[in-house]
Amino acid sequence: MPAFPALALPLRSKSAFVFPAHHLKLMNQMLAEATRVLVIGWQANEQYFLEVWHQNANPKPARALLVNSNTEDCSEASARLASAVPLEPVGSLTRGFESLIDSGELAELLS
Repeated sequence: MPAFPALALPLRSKSAFVFPAHHLKLMNQMLAEATRVLVIGWQANEQYFLEVWHQNANPKPARALLVNSNTEDCSEASARLASAVPLEPVGSLTRGFESLIDSGELAELLS
């Protein structure tokens, strides 16, 4: 059965994660194995997480789809992510989450 882990990152200046050490170990393993990334409404401003992801990233670029409310936020998040981890952008949607469901791009990302 496939797993689709999720991670919520609410604070820009966070310098540590607030969860058990074994969760951090598992997160780092999953980052190293990630082949697809779906980003919904995240601006990629959390430098600490980007550093952790960079240190544990799969060397093969992950396919990435970004969903945000406007083009500028999507472009900025994409640039911040690309500077931190190897990604292969497969698209960006700027009409919000509902457009993701209607577009068919999610199916493309997951295929």
